[in-house]
Amino acid sequence: MKDSNGFYIVDYVYETEDENYTDVECYAFIGIFSSKEKANNAIDHLMSQIGFKDHSRECFYISFLELDKTLEWKSGFTRE
Repeated sequence: MKDSNGFYIVDYVYETEDENYTDVECYAFIGIFSSKEKANNAIDHLMSQIGFKDHSRECFYISFLELDKTLEWKSGFTRE
């Protein structure tokens, strides 16, 4: 089912260690989808692919964003 008021974003995040054994968070933007079903289908496909299959499904995040809506920064920002 398509949601005409917004879209679904799929991100992929996992933790690993670099060459100095320091924890590093790795991030990948997967894509933008017109429905949650299509977002889940993309995840299902990627779960069997090189790299992705080495981590759990919980590394994928689906977010819904409404169109024409300011999410943050409504009153500006300051540098701290």
